[in-house]
Order: sequence, then structure tokens, then C-alpha cells
Amino acid sequence: MVAAAGVLGAMLVPLSVPVTATAATTTTSAVGPTATSAAAGQWHMVRGRIMDNVEVAGNTTVTVTLAGKGWLPSSNLASVALNIGAEGRSTTGALKVYSTDDTEPAGTAMSYGTDNYQANLVITKVGADGRIKLVNTGSGAVKVYLDDQGYTLTTAGSTVGGTYVPVAPTQILSNVTVAANSTYRMTPLGQGPVPSSGVQAVSVSVSALSTGTGTVRVYGAGDITPADATLDYAAETIEQNFAIAKIGANTLLDSAGAGVVNINNFGFNPVTISVAVTGYFTSGTASTTGALVHALTPSRIADTVSIPAGDDYTLPVLGQGGIPTSKPAAVGLNLTADSAGAGVITVSSAGLTDTGFNTVAYHANAPISTFTTARVGCSGQVVLTNTGSSAVTVSVDAYAYFGSPDTTATSAGGTTAATVENVTGVSDINQQTTSDTGNVAVSSCTDDMGTNTVEVPKTASSGVSLTGTYGTINVGLPATGTGTRSTTGTVVYPGSQSGYSTAVQPTDDGGFRALVTLDSSSSPTSYDFPVTLPAGVRMVTGDDGDGTVDIVQDVTDADGSTDAQPLGVIEEPWATDAAGVSWPATYTVNGSTLTLHVDLTPVTDASGTTVSPTFPVVADPRWKWSCVWKFCYKGTLYLNRGETASARNAGWIANTLFEACTMIPGLAGAICRALHWYSSYLSGKATRYYAWGGCLKIVLPYGIAQYQARGAFNCS
Repeated sequence: MVAAAGVLGAMLVPLSVPVTATAATTTTSAVGPTATSAAAGQWHMVRGRIMDNVEVAGNTTVTVTLAGKGWLPSSNLASVALNIGAEGRSTTGALKVYSTDDTEPAGTAMSYGTDNYQANLVITKVGADGRIKLVNTGSGAVKVYLDDQGYTLTTAGSTVGGTYVPVAPTQILSNVTVAANSTYRMTPLGQGPVPSSGVQAVSVSVSALSTGTGTVRVYGAGDITPADATLDYAAETIEQNFAIAKIGANTLLDSAGAGVVNINNFGFNPVTISVAVTGYFTSGTASTTGALVHALTPSRIADTVSIPAGDDYTLPVLGQGGIPTSKPAAVGLNLTADSAGAGVITVSSAGLTDTGFNTVAYHANAPISTFTTARVGCSGQVVLTNTGSSAVTVSVDAYAYFGSPDTTATSAGGTTAATVENVTGVSDINQQTTSDTGNVAVSSCTDDMGTNTVEVPKTASSGVSLTGTYGTINVGLPATGTGTRSTTGTVVYPGSQSGYSTAVQPTDDGGFRALVTLDSSSSPTSYDFPVTLPAGVRMVTGDDGDGTVDIVQDVTDADGSTDAQPLGVIEEPWATDAAGVSWPATYTVNGSTLTLHVDLTPVTDASGTTVSPTFPVVADPRWKWSCVWKFCYKGTLYLNRGETASARNAGWIANTLFEACTMIPGLAGAICRALHWYSSYLSGKATRYYAWGGCLKIVLPYGIAQYQARGAFNCS
């Protein structure tokens, strides 16, 4: 049997504790729209002075015009990278910068002292009038420099800009000594993850240490030495700043400047320099794809969090401070650190292969701020590590994110991809894919549950593979021929008969959607997915009554009883037509075959009108993968790995779960009280499921009914 109405969706969510599959042969990487045509949010490199040693009184707000200054355009500014230099006249304090369209935020741009100039670069949102507000929160006057290092526009510019490709933080320069009053020529292209061509600028973290004082300037070879310093360094103190460094070109000033970034030491003593790259901006003509820049109103997403010496703090970023819940490629964060001692905070992306790099070098009793970009893995978290010997208090403000607009781009894949993406959107499609000889898209996702790898084949007959700890699941498709990938990640195949086509979307959470687009009422209303599972693993209809199908493995307890441990889930099916009307969709399981059925029988609405499907019909599973508490309307509680670990303690179950279950609409108080009394039983289950590598799921349809591990869930 084959397909159903319009587009029918089946969502396969990852195995609960997967491991990395064998690495595929990498070709190109994609994290967003290509930079082959002008678009809003693309990056344009300039460098110029906006404010020159201006004194701002204590507790004062000033309005600063950016448009038309420092080589910036006179209109349509969306955001500007501002390097801020500040030194207090007699008191310490902090500065805020924000758009004139917004109210004053809690987030700060930088902290300043009185001993020497501090510098920090932030990507700041610009008001519709081309201006920003600058606030001195200190009680005394402060001297301020402002310099721009690039911008984005609210509309497509007259020239094509670049897009941003975040990378695993990689040190490309380590402890290089730059002599007094001299320049070191750094060549980033081809170093680590930076391509050898198609790059207009690199985003870097620069650190400096010297026995004397001076300034460091990082800029593209061939340009005039800029007025602004990337950082000022004091004797025997590590100083650090973020910079967007233009890749040099051959000019009259430097006939050999192509590909070179100059690091100038303006001081009477040698300085030791280290540089780590966090990403790069493509050139306007590059074929490499990247992400657009979205500046935010500075918002505090972590407030004075104490991190002990040598410890970590995991910070969720999705849905925080204006960062979307659909995973962006990277986020722009400003960290402010304060400690009684000295040390370094490293930033890494949870679930990705980031090793962390020195982001904030903090000093004793001197608050300091540093901006950085950080990749976002499917866990949606970044990890702050305190490598110092003293506890440090950290605040984090969200300034920007880097991602694609939620629009359809179908330079490949044609109208079928557009039909599918107009319903599903593209924000949750994994753009960070590679390809190899057998697959048009290979997508990997790592979070606290492990790693899942999805392989979308070039030829439909190979089926889609999902690999994790428990092995590989292969899902056959009701399709034929060769897949074509749209620029936003949907892979389209011809159907195995006329009247429909099949599409696959690898998703950010490490799973994928398999969809079928039906053209007319003559299209089939059922289709088969033959599924190959690891030995001992089977499919069963979900026990929640919500239409899902669980992928389970029977596990025997010490007492001889058997538990069906869910390893993954196929989310509830759906079908939506071109008019936005939903139609019933269900699954049946027959051995190793999953069949999707859609009922397109016309219905009569409340007014007596007969409603028939409007073709094509598109399906959206409305799935969500979450690592937080989740409450389903049927009374189901889902715990992530950390919560399952905590649930091994009966006291935690008795208190936390009791309080949580009272939040579920319609659950009787008696059920919650029963949950309290069953805390010891549940803690035992949590202990077993945690040891198996799974998580605890509590289903409460009538009372205390079932206790299971789970791999993923959907409560929409």
C-alpha cells in the first residue's frame, strides 16, 4: 500500500541513548541560506570611529548616531559590531548599549575600571532612526571610544554580504611573541576549520600578556592601521577581547596582504598573543552557506551565577532572551565575570565536540565583560567552565543569534519541497549536514542522551537510516528514484506510483520527518514504511493513547518481571490540507511494517456545510524534543537524564514529582497523593532505567498505571 493525503508526516525521534556512527566522508557543510544574492541580515565589513574619547557623566544616558558615521550606511541599519573602549575617571562602573527602539535592558555591554582602558566588542541592535542609547551606570564619569567593525541591514543591500559559519573553537595562534612596536602577520585561511577561500572575515578571541603596557590592533592587511585598539594590556595581566578580523587583500599599502590578518603591538615591550577562531563570515561570492545575523535587545539569561573553582555551569539558551526555540546555528553572548581571584572561563557547546576556549580572563576584584559566539547543539545548551582556583560569579546577556529566516528556499527540490516546507517550516530542519557517496544528507546530533546520526540516501530504495547506541534503524520509503535536496534541507523523491511524492527532513533533535505529498483525491490513502530494527527491538502502538508508536526492547528485572523499555518513538501522524484543515491520520503496525492511514472522507461542519480536502494535503507531526519537564494533557510526566538521576532518590520523587503532578490539568489530588506514596517504587524504577541508559516516564491515565523509560515525547 502507498501514500495518503497530500503530505503525510511520520516523525522518527532518536534512540534514547545513542552513540556516534561511523563518520561519513564529508563534502560541504550547510547552516543556512547561501550568500549568492543580497539579503537582509548579511554581514558587511567596514571599520571606522564613531565616538572618540567622549566623557559620559555618571548615571547618564546619551544617544549616539551610527548611521552615516564610521563608513556605515546612512539608512536601513539593523545591527553594528561595536568595539567599546572605556576607562573610569575615578570610579568603576558598567556601560549598556541598546537600540533607540527599545527600553533600557538589564544586560550590560561591559564593565570598566580606573587603571586602564577595558575593551569589549558586542553586536548591537540599531534603532529605526539609525541610533543607539549608551548608558553609564557608574556613579562617576567614564571616557568612551566606540568603533564599528561591520554591520547588517534591515533590507537587501546594493551589494551581496556574507553569512556566518560557526565552527568548533580552534586555536590558530598559540603564544606567539610580537616584538615591541611591530606587527605579526597571521594567515587564518586554511587553518583549522577555516576554509582556504571564500572568507571575508573571521571571528576570533584574542588574548595578550606582557611585562609592560600597550595596545593590540587586529585588522586586515592592506588597510590603514585602525585608530581603535582591539585591546589594551597592562603589565603581567592577561587581557582578552573578541574581534571580527577582516581578511586582508593586496593593496598599494601592502602588495602581499591577500589572506593576511595583521596583529600590531603598539607598546615598548614584547607581547605574547594567542588567537582562537569561533567562526567566519563568507565572502559575497562564496558558494559556502552560512547563517544570517539577528541582533537582539540585550537580555539577561543568567544572573550572578556562582561557579565554583574547576566546575561547570550548563546554560540553556533556546527560547531565552529572544533566542528562538528552533535551534539557531550559533548565539552571541556577553559574559560578565567577577571573582576574588584570577582565572579564565571557557565556553563550549553542550553535546558538540567543542573543547572550550578561553573566553573571559578575569582578574581579582575587577569585574570584566567579554563577548563571544557559541555554536548551539541539539541540546540547546552552552557550558561555562571556571578554570580558575577561586569561585567566580557570572552573568550572561544574549545579544544576537545566527540562523536562517523561517522562509522557504527551493532552488532545488522544486514545488514539492515548497509545499512541504510551507507547512513544516524550515527552522527545525538540521542545516548542519554533510553528504557522502551514498547519501544526499548526513545529520548528527549529540546531547545528554548521546549521539544520533541520520543518513538520507541519494537513492530512495536504500531507505533512511538512524544510528544510535542500540544499533541502526532503517526506514524504507514509498518512493523511487534519486533524491533532490532543497537549499533549506528537504530531500524530495518521486513516489513509487503517480499521484504523490515523498520527502525527508533531518531535524535538529537528531531525528527525521518522512512525508508524502498527495496531489488529488485519487491519491492512495495508505502507505507502508518497512522498518528494519536491531535484534530484540520491536514496534508497538503507544500506551498513551495519543497515536504514537513506541520502539521498545524488553528488559528483564532482577525479580524476573519484564519491562518494555522505549528506545525511541514514531510521533503521532497528522495530515493538513492546503486550506489548513486537519484530517484524521492513524498508524497500524504489522510485524516490521508501519502503515500510515489518512481518512479524507468529507465532513459536515457546524453550519451544515460539507468540507472536502483541498489539495495538496500536507502533514506536520507537531513534534517537540525537550530536555525539561513536559506535561501531556493525558497526564504523562517525562523526565530527562538529569531528572531521572535525581529521581533515584525517593525523597526527590516524593517532593518534586508530587508538586509537578499537581500542575497537570484534570488530575485528581488523590492521584498525586498516590504518586507521593509510591515514591520508593518509582525511585527503584528510576535507578534501573538510569542504569540502562534510559529515562523515566510516568503515565497517569486513571491512577498510578505504568512506569517506563522513554526516548522522546510529544505533547502538542
